[in-house]
Amino acid sequence: MQNYINPRLKGGFAKVYIGHMFGNEKELVAIKIIDKKKFKNQKNTKNIVLNYIKRESQNQFQLSSPHIVKMIDLIENDDESYFILEYCEGGNLQQKIDQVGIPFEEALLIFKQIVNGYKQIREKNIIHRDLKPENILFSKNIAKIGDFGFSKFLDDLDEIVLQSAVGTPIYAAPEIITRKFSSKVDIWSLGVILFQMLYGQIPNEIKDYLNLKIKNIDYIKFPANKKIPEYVVNIMKKMLDVNPEKRISWDDLFAENLLELIEPQSSEIIDQISESKAMMMKQVLQTENRVESIFLYFIYVSDILKFIQQLMTEVQNLNMMAQFSQAQQFSYSIITIKYMENELKFYLDILKGQNLFSVYILQADFELFRNTDKFYKTFNNFKKNYEIMSQFYVQARVKYDKFASQKTQKEEQKNWCKNVIEALDQNENNQKFCQTFNQVYSQIIHRILQKYNKNENANEDKNRVLKVLIKLLHCLQPLQFSHHKKDAYKIEERLLTTTCLENEFNVLYAQIFNQ
Repeated sequence: MQNYINPRLKGGFAKVYIGHMFGNEKELVAIKIIDKKKFKNQKNTKNIVLNYIKRESQNQFQLSSPHIVKMIDLIENDDESYFILEYCEGGNLQQKIDQVGIPFEEALLIFKQIVNGYKQIREKNIIHRDLKPENILFSKNIAKIGDFGFSKFLDDLDEIVLQSAVGTPIYAAPEIITRKFSSKVDIWSLGVILFQMLYGQIPNEIKDYLNLKIKNIDYIKFPANKKIPEYVVNIMKKMLDVNPEKRISWDDLFAENLLELIEPQSSEIIDQISESKAMMMKQVLQTENRVESIFLYFIYVSDILKFIQQLMTEVQNLNMMAQFSQAQQFSYSIITIKYMENELKFYLDILKGQNLFSVYILQADFELFRNTDKFYKTFNNFKKNYEIMSQFYVQARVKYDKFASQKTQKEEQKNWCKNVIEALDQNENNQKFCQTFNQVYSQIIHRILQKYNKNENANEDKNRVLKVLIKLLHCLQPLQFSHHKKDAYKIEERLLTTTCLENEFNVLYAQIFNQ
């Protein structure tokens, strides 16, 4: 390992190094090491460090936005904690500000990326509590929020609750000192960061307050010696309102048209940047959005396959209750494995640039995607999973063919196996395959349902069965997931929160089988 530039951590409780993934020296990672031995005899500091480790690991592991530094792994022993993090070769925002300053259009682009990253932080009910330029890192010119050691999970982000006063004083909202605050403290911090990027300095009122020249900050004054468009200043005023109740909310900030912020709309802006440069920045944003849209589509497909694969395990766990026949067990397993193999092959071909029209991806957009790291990450992931699934299928097919060729089978069962084998031999999820897939899944659904209606077990067991039945119904072809009409994650989430699973199953069952 070699030292990784991170001035903030010098002399602190952590050191950051550059490392690489095992067996691949080109895949660099950042390794943050916290030496817990130093604090064994310092009770207060030890508690702070342990809370830092807990919060960073729990909260950052949940996040996967391209504008948040990815946590790859956490390795711990009694003496040390090793955070394996995405390596950001572009340094941090403070370094950019110190070295060359930030041009107007670039500042707004960085601002937009930070806000986009915060959307997922908010969705996960997390407050960062230490947003500042040192914690905004860059990889391939993309801004990423990092360092979640002071972050906190809240049930209600907008509720003002008693919390510890953490964070960096320069960027901390005025209400931090009261220890009663909400997620709006992060809006203030981001407002200070935007102010610093545009004006090249911290607001004078904050400096005077920290130097004890004034007792309170009444409002933030905006320098008149630098021309910043009025509509940008107005957003900063809303973010830097001293009264948290009047401060702009995250939802209202998300609703701001950030793309419009970098388009010239008056002579004031044209004084600072040329119209052609503004258009160039707009194209950068549009390119980024198109690439991200394709990347998220493949994540969506991966989630569907994970959903179906996990469901296989859940169905197998019901065997004792449902008492599936051998034909049902073998047919369900083989048709599901083949379905996943076919899907992986289909999307691997898409990633090779074939049949893009079938998933509504434009060739020009795909070429943009293909020139990014996201493409190689996605391609390698699908390629690896396809190879694994193909091996599973070969093994499962040997067992199924052996079962289908048994001489003791009845004629009806022989015909059933023949029908399944014909579907498997299609080697694609076409109409013939999907028809057989539905027949196999319908058999499984009705077998479980038959036993469920006779089952007198505890209510929680019934709920478990109903969840599996609902998932199986969602898997019937044509798969609604693939058309973005349904979302695997949202179905899982709904099953955790719904109060009447039986009613939900009955409605869905009627929609499918009573057509």
